[in-house]
Amino acid sequence: MTRTSGWTTIAGYEDPIEVRPGNAPGRHRDAAVTSGQIPKGVAAVPKRRVIKIFRVVLAVLVGIPAAVVAGLLLWDGSIDTGPRRELFPGVQIDLRTAQTRRGPIEYDLYGTEGPVLLSVHAGLGGADQGRLFAGWLQQGGFRILSPSRPGYLGTPLESGRTNEEQADLLAALLDELGIDRVGVLAVSAGSPVGYTFAARHPDRIWGMVSIGGVSKQQPPGKPSSSLRRTFLNTVGQKLTRLTAMLSFETVVSATLDETSTFNEEQRAGRLSYIMNTPRVRTLFEAMFETTFPYEERWPGTDNDAAQARRGGSPLERITAPTLVIHGRQDGDVSFDHGEYAAERIPGAQHYWMENEDHLGFWLSPRADQSQAVVRTFLRQHAPRE
Repeated sequence: MTRTSGWTTIAGYEDPIEVRPGNAPGRHRDAAVTSGQIPKGVAAVPKRRVIKIFRVVLAVLVGIPAAVVAGLLLWDGSIDTGPRRELFPGVQIDLRTAQTRRGPIEYDLYGTEGPVLLSVHAGLGGADQGRLFAGWLQQGGFRILSPSRPGYLGTPLESGRTNEEQADLLAALLDELGIDRVGVLAVSAGSPVGYTFAARHPDRIWGMVSIGGVSKQQPPGKPSSSLRRTFLNTVGQKLTRLTAMLSFETVVSATLDETSTFNEEQRAGRLSYIMNTPRVRTLFEAMFETTFPYEERWPGTDNDAAQARRGGSPLERITAPTLVIHGRQDGDVSFDHGEYAAERIPGAQHYWMENEDHLGFWLSPRADQSQAVVRTFLRQHAPRE
């Protein structure tokens, strides 16, 4: 997701460390597939979110003895960040590194048979986040390839800073693994790389899906102080984790403030749904954990922000079948990004999630409905093996 609610997806593209109030989940009308899009019958945590939660719990530090702060520095946060672990019931990762002609890249590859789906993670993410976001597809007959983009976890930023370099790195990874073509599932801040891959390597892609994706150039943000950054990379991230352990509802609420434009009633409804639906709460917790440790994800997140300020994606050059998914009440990556992409990609289909936020595709009471649309699209365009 994106943020610092602890979590994952995504995109705050002002200054990654600048907090802005946001959104939350709530009631949901039936999502609509507009005409000319999907045939009938058929949104992660940016740094600013981390800051949001940090501010919510900052009072905890007031008057705390230096010894306690020192203890936070020594505490590991009680989160398993090993290369082989279970992210969510039934969803495991086994991270490894490929030495490609474009540089090293960390990845996870699930499955041994079926068409390959390339999961391009969001901001403050990594291969673990990409794997988690695509986990709902693992029983659909697909292999799932989830790389860490440059600057995230085990992939050095030197392997590719620009969207073009990252797209070429992904193509080099496919070569290294002996994979001919893939479907692409790109989320939030990962969508510019997904779009660029589709435009630069049309012979390597059979279908493109973007969920809550950034598609336009972003304005520059305010510079952040090195002191704030250092604090967030040490005590701040552990304080966020401690807050989640003591009051997870605080973290969920702060995340919703950032990911939606919901009113109070909608926010309360979504908060209740997440907190009281065991599987959804567990998924949120897993999303939260795929943002730790922050210091291994900041470089890529900062670079994503820099690339977003550099310019938009080559949408008009995409020829692969494309499906654009976006929530109309997305408070992280505004809805106009979805409209912009759908209008400019030749022949693109779209599915607008009514009354939904940035994470509604996974955390909404209607998530199954949205996922069914994407599953149908992928099956229609996947190569027959």
